[in-house]
Amino acid sequence: LQNINNLGKWQEMELIIESANNFADKQQKKILGVSFMLLKFVVHQFKIKLLMAQKLFSKADVWIMQQRKEILALFENKEKEKNVYILPLSISVNCFILGKNEAALYWIRTILNDDRNSIRNDIYNFSAIFNLMIHYELGNYSLMESQQQSLQRYLAEQGKKSDFETLVPNLLRKMSERKP
Repeated sequence: LQNINNLGKWQEMELIIESANNFADKQQKKILGVSFMLLKFVVHQFKIKLLMAQKLFSKADVWIMQQRKEILALFENKEKEKNVYILPLSISVNCFILGKNEAALYWIRTILNDDRNSIRNDIYNFSAIFNLMIHYELGNYSLMESQQQSLQRYLAEQGKKSDFETLVPNLLRKMSERKP
């Protein structure tokens, strides 16, 4: 799917996504729950990528809203697969790109409000930083300050921080102090 997406073969990608989705629905009781979850996860992820790559932003937004219940249902088996958190992160980023910051905040909270131990560190760290970006765009500067401090404590507990984990939160803090 990634190669077909990179080549821009949208019709072929749509057919494969539809086939995979139908297969997952038909085989749900015959395959392991985690396999079903991962297959549906891939289907949703690539459907969003397909629509965004085609610059069909409003269709992507409508599709996300239509699939909301099914996407949230994938989290019932999340303890079996930490990568499932990539999906709400991807949806949040796409909503942010579309200027739907409230929706972006909703999806990022599905990650941040969950148990940190069940989430890969890189996904949680990026989600926490992205949460600051969303709040900056929404103009929630006072809320950003407390979340910035919480993020800094969490990253300090982890030890080594990447440049991204250091520079971006500091930049957002400085920008929010100016309150554009």
